[in-house]
Amino acid sequence: MTFGLAQAGGIARGGQAYAVNGHAPESNNYLLDGVSNVDSVNGGFALRTPVDAVNEFRILTSNAPAEYGATSGATTTAITRSGTNAFNGSTCDFLRNSSFDARNFFAAETEPLHQNQFGATLGAPLRRNKDFFFGYYEGQRDKQGETRTAIVPTAAQHTGDFSGQPDPLINEFTGQPFPNNKIPPFLISPIGAAAAALYPLGNIAPSLFSSTEMLVSDYDQGGFRSDHYFRNSDQIFARYASSSQYEFDPLPINGSSVPGFPVTDTIRTHSATVSYVHLFSPRTVQTARIAFFRNVFSQGTAQNHTPASSLGFTYQPTLASVAGSPYFIVSGYGAIGNPITGPQNTYQNDYQGHYSLASSRGNHNLKFGAEGDRPQINALLGIATNGFFVFAPFPASDSFASLLLGQPVQFFQGGGDFNRGLRKWIVAGYAQDEWRATAHLTLSFGLRYEVNTPYTDIRNRLNA
Repeated sequence: MTFGLAQAGGIARGGQAYAVNGHAPESNNYLLDGVSNVDSVNGGFALRTPVDAVNEFRILTSNAPAEYGATSGATTTAITRSGTNAFNGSTCDFLRNSSFDARNFFAAETEPLHQNQFGATLGAPLRRNKDFFFGYYEGQRDKQGETRTAIVPTAAQHTGDFSGQPDPLINEFTGQPFPNNKIPPFLISPIGAAAAALYPLGNIAPSLFSSTEMLVSDYDQGGFRSDHYFRNSDQIFARYASSSQYEFDPLPINGSSVPGFPVTDTIRTHSATVSYVHLFSPRTVQTARIAFFRNVFSQGTAQNHTPASSLGFTYQPTLASVAGSPYFIVSGYGAIGNPITGPQNTYQNDYQGHYSLASSRGNHNLKFGAEGDRPQINALLGIATNGFFVFAPFPASDSFASLLLGQPVQFFQGGGDFNRGLRKWIVAGYAQDEWRATAHLTLSFGLRYEVNTPYTDIRNRLNA
């Protein structure tokens, strides 16, 4: 997995990305039973079908047949298992904990780790030689400690007393030091003092605070497939799969350096397809398939809803659903408050249709087909909806002193309509031939024409 993808994509990207032929991991395509399994917003696949539920898979990295398109990278295609005339199933469980783990250098003791992955599959005949069923379930429960150390103001600094530091505390407005390196009480802003109280006191040094918090991640997925054979020449199957993932992050990388401002990420995915196969003859077969895919992704949803008004601010949040603490960047100290970005909520729907006709003629395997996809993405992307402040060594020569004075160098709050409704079309047709020229030489060639339109906004609010 590439480092950048893991860092930028949150829980949607971890453990799934690979790069092929110099292309970015986002350039790859993923198919499940011949239909799209792609998170179009974040890149990568959406459903990670368990190995025990996969009948076969292929990774096409170059010179893919013309039937595969919509990507400049690789195509990973997986086919789910079906039931048979015999009952079959499996169970599994994988357990790991922190009993044998080494201590994190920055943690006082071994960070807790409790990981459990479990699942089961079952395949069975409903009517011998006619109807078959296959179902699966997989769950994962992770609880892992994460340690963060931050620079925090000392107890004296909370009161405006900076006499413990060697450098004089300068009032940049006057160019003179504060008397005795102390901010006079009448200059301390009530709002600044309330914001400063969000900092904990140091626990490993007067100005260092360290804590180990529990990162919680729960994952569940399941699905079933039903196959029916009308006669020897007709077969239909229906498959449904769903997954859900929840993560609670007490110390988000883009958020507060101290506990108290956690965020959650959630993903909910649904995929359904119905496929009909008809054999005109032993050499000619047609396949028609329709599918629906839905991926709901909510990333970076702040869980601290203490309003900014509790600190004394009079401005209102611009997104009521995530009203909470502003974000404070205090140069030289750990940041506090809810993250600047978030939530990132996306609702992706794909309506898909596929048709193909394959025929074997002597040494030629011919295939013709067409497909269409109507992706829809409804997005809610918030930024600084509760506001964020930047405090620097001005107007006091210490950033925390500037916070106590209530004098930021920058304030920003995002506003307006954070909703977007994006639509596009993907339609394609293809013809291909696999020609076994000799016993030792096979030539594959084909032609594909694909139209992949740009996204448009339903209210015509895109300018690029």
